[in-house]
Amino acid sequence: MVSCQQNEIKIWKFHDGKQINCIQQIQIDYATYLIFSLRTIFFIAGSFDSSIKLYYDNNYKWYKQASNISHGGLVTCVIFNKQEDQLISCSQDFLIVIWKIFLP
Repeated sequence: MVSCQQNEIKIWKFHDGKQINCIQQIQIDYATYLIFSLRTIFFIAGSFDSSIKLYYDNNYKWYKQASNISHGGLVTCVIFNKQEDQLISCSQDFLIVIWKIFLP
């Protein structure tokens, strides 16, 4: 599970539906939105700094793989389409951006 609080994202590990512990903290400029992929092990964070960041898991260690600033205001929402090959983002700049996602 991922959660955000002010300037950090927390990664939580569960076992049999019970919380074990926070396994990693990632510093970010105020995450405004998080979405976890249902198809593979990655999540995307929208941020106060107008960026969208993609993080992936490698043996319970999360790494930022990509970051893109294409909005002129804080990111207010990010969602996947049903196939998870597109990401739709919007921000306070009143733009909706559709991204093509290429995953292995």
